[in-house]
Amino acid sequence: MLPCRFYASTVAALVALALPVVGRAETIQLVEGESMQPAALPLREAISIALERQPRAAIAQAQQTVAKEQVTQAKAKFLPTVTPQATLRDERQTLGGDSVLVSPGGRSVTAQGARTSVVLSQTLLDAGQRGAAKDQAMSNLASATAALDDTQQAIVLDVTLAFYEVLRNRDLIKVSQSGVDRAATVLALTQGQIDAGTLPRKDSFQARADLANAQLALRQSQDRARTALIQLRTAMGVAPGTSIDPAPISAGDGMPTIPTDTKFPPLETYFNIAQGSRPDLRQRAADTDAAKAAAQAAKIGSGVQVGATYQYAYTPTSAFHDTGVDSLLLVSATYPLFDGGAARSAVRSANAQVTGARAQTDATLLAIASDVEQSYIQREQAIEEARLAQVAVDAAQVNYDAITEARREGIGNVVDIAQAQLTLTQAQSQYVSAVYNYFEAHARLHRAAGINVGAPPVGM
Repeated sequence: MLPCRFYASTVAALVALALPVVGRAETIQLVEGESMQPAALPLREAISIALERQPRAAIAQAQQTVAKEQVTQAKAKFLPTVTPQATLRDERQTLGGDSVLVSPGGRSVTAQGARTSVVLSQTLLDAGQRGAAKDQAMSNLASATAALDDTQQAIVLDVTLAFYEVLRNRDLIKVSQSGVDRAATVLALTQGQIDAGTLPRKDSFQARADLANAQLALRQSQDRARTALIQLRTAMGVAPGTSIDPAPISAGDGMPTIPTDTKFPPLETYFNIAQGSRPDLRQRAADTDAAKAAAQAAKIGSGVQVGATYQYAYTPTSAFHDTGVDSLLLVSATYPLFDGGAARSAVRSANAQVTGARAQTDATLLAIASDVEQSYIQREQAIEEARLAQVAVDAAQVNYDAITEARREGIGNVVDIAQAQLTLTQAQSQYVSAVYNYFEAHARLHRAAGINVGAPPVGM
């Protein structure tokens, strides 16, 4: 079990790292089934749309509503019931003699009329069954509410990751396009020198192959971007064909920048906050309470049950009986003397479910600890990899520029410039991936800590 230490100031600071409650921007409008190009879609708005349209959220909301109504039903059993009754009777009988057959001279009896009454019933004692049922219903409601919160947090994470994947692949398209441009430049330079007679014609083959490979890489990046956009639409719960254009975090043809403010609380702080914020942990606790209530009901059912019911009936009109007031107090006591062991088996089963629910809570705590630690480490690794990749990009760019300039002067060969070009493209790709790995790890950490209300702000 993890220590349960919470500090108000730390919690407030961490929650401030997450976005405030998602608000819907009125300037964004999605038009399903139309080809119009909408304005750039911010991440917050994508999350807001998902929380409204994702079927998983609607399912969890419906389950919470069911649980609420079950609480109402359980509480209603403590209240009296008032039932108006109206009876219309039309009965005809033909009575004969001693013979089974009806004689021609038999007489007819007719009864016609109406009867109205109002019956009030109240259960006075039931050995605690109503209380156990109410406790179980309220625990189920708490579980359903926590499940709804957990579903919403899962949707937030899914949309955030899908959103970043679209941006990642679009920035990788920029890298691939730069590779195509560089390969085309090298081919043009090589072809010019071949035409001038300073290079052999065979040198163009490598340059053409490099251009073709760069074009293939560009096409693959474009395909991955289209696939990522489909996944984003699915995560948002919008219909296929809906035009969405995620707002980029990098301007123009530039690459995303490394976050500068990366001073975060220690890992232990995230552990402690997760124990108080994770909805699935609250759900496990509510499930344990529900199992305890079910065990209490089973225990009551296996012992002596004393019940008392009071009934009051007022009959203002009746064509068949006397009018007036009837009252009844019924007290009973029952005991399952022999039921084949069913009652005791129900108690053992319910107690086993309580044990299982507690074990599930412990398993959830372990899973949360693992999620928090992995996401925390992945975020640290990603930011460090992004910084190293930035150094590699700068060095590769200098090397490529130098080799290209030397090639213009007739120094070097096609293999050298092809290698420099490949190194630069790889460094840029690694840098882009590292930056988005950081954003995604940050989003996963906020989800692991149970504080991803909205999406983490870009670059924080």
